Amino acid sequence: MAKGVSAVGFQRFALGLFFVVLGLTGILPSAGESFFGFTSGHTTAEVVFGVVELLCGLFLLADVFLRIPDRTSATVIMVILVLWLARVGYVEVYQGISFRNDGVRFSPNFWNWALAVSTDLVIASGLWALWRSEAR
Repeated sequence: MAKGVSAVGFQRFALGLFFVVLGLTGILPSAGESFFGFTSGHTTAEVVFGVVELLCGLFLLADVFLRIPDRTSATVIMVILVLWLARVGYVEVYQGISFRNDGVRFSPNFWNWALAVSTDLVIASGLWALWRSEAR
């Protein structure tokens, strides 16, 4: 079913565009990902995740314009959400927080970390809303 221009359609388009741009910045070494970087430096993991992010974005954009069945769309969106949450856990918790004798340290600092986490959660909530709209 074509999604049309609705709030959900616009959200799907915006998230698709975000993931395409994020994927391209992960693949292209000169682009730089700001606080969305998966690893420090341009590594193989960054390229692999860039390709996955690009594919996720292309699916979301295709889902705006093509007749993709709701069940298929819901399944793929849930996979994207799970991958995004795993990425958030790895980057923002495992890499972003360190416990030391002198206290808890956030990388690179608390405010940048908090901005990255809150942005990641906005993206996750958008994916969750898309999934809910498809999984009815």
